[in-house]
Amino acid sequence: QADRIVIVPDGLLDLFPFAALPDPNDVALPKARSPLIARHELVMSPMLAEIGGMSEEIEAEGEGRGRVLVFADPAYGAKGSIVKLPGTVPPLVVPVERSPVASLEVRRLSRLLERRSPTILTGTEATAQRLLSAGEGNFDLLHLGVACEIGVQRPEFSFLALALRDEQGTPLNGVLLLPDIFGLRLPAPFLFLSGCRWRDLSSPSALPRFVEGWRHAGAEGMILSLWRVEDVARAAFVEHFYRKVVKRGLPPAQALREVQLAMRDGSIWEREARRTLRRNPWHHPYYWAGFVHFGEGME
Repeated sequence: QADRIVIVPDGLLDLFPFAALPDPNDVALPKARSPLIARHELVMSPMLAEIGGMSEEIEAEGEGRGRVLVFADPAYGAKGSIVKLPGTVPPLVVPVERSPVASLEVRRLSRLLERRSPTILTGTEATAQRLLSAGEGNFDLLHLGVACEIGVQRPEFSFLALALRDEQGTPLNGVLLLPDIFGLRLPAPFLFLSGCRWRDLSSPSALPRFVEGWRHAGAEGMILSLWRVEDVARAAFVEHFYRKVVKRGLPPAQALREVQLAMRDGSIWEREARRTLRRNPWHHPYYWAGFVHFGEGME
């Protein structure tokens, strides 16, 4: 009967989309049962010791703060790039591609956050060096709309890919591995990683270590995606999440739940004016259940 459920998954359950789990208290037939998020907020915790240690707060608009830093649509090249991961045996290369609608998420965030005068770094400006030197405590929210791979062979090879070339086309080292993340001093206490995916199911400890790295870097709360969501749906999801957080001042767990339900029931689909299809394709959990929130578990 609790309003909020704190989940401490283990092993491959780290990848389980709990948001889509049918509510066992729903008296409907199994196939008609509403998902768990219909009645509960879900908060993930990588370990029991972390419960209560991450924050739920992002300041609402009009409170005098709320600076936002965005890294999105980094320079990967029109046809994408290849990331070579040092230390992997055998040597591992991972393709990273620029989405054909990569700028959509940026445009939506820019419009939504314009009253906060956000710092938005894209293309050749969205470099690893800019993130490393962004400082600590200068922003309230950090959005990373970049390629992110979790569990590549071993947990320490999880990585982010920022700009991989400069304005002249010269290659840049834009890859931040998990040890680099541990060494970061985050410029904001809350972050949203919208482009993550779990790469290797044989690395079950990858997600707890990945979250631990960001926690060590200063994150008090975070949302990430467990798999790569279709681009247009992801852009809509991100926009509506920030709309609820920034405009309405909702805590992240509540905002996440409301957006997931809106994706499922079709209300966001209708607002997107995508009515060429009668049926809401975003009803499927693929489009919304992969976004998970790590934050305050108990208040």
